[in-house]
Amino acid sequence: MSPVNILIFGDAYSFNMTAGVLLWPVVFIMTDIINEYFGVKGVRFLSYLTAALIAFAFIIFTSPSASSPPLSS
Repeated sequence: MSPVNILIFGDAYSFNMTAGVLLWPVVFIMTDIINEYFGVKGVRFLSYLTAALIAFAFIIFTSPSASSPPLSS
């Protein structure tokens, strides 16, 4: 899929964005709501939980067993 190109006053601008750009507003609103209801302690817990899940996903996706087929005998 090619990026979207927009022509403004004779200059071409492209919108080549990552998924993080689309998810950031949702994350911002969610942390703001959690901070409002649960305070700093709730946001801190959510931040640690998120970091742990990202580390877990990194370990799972980079482990040799995830990318290699099983050995046949």
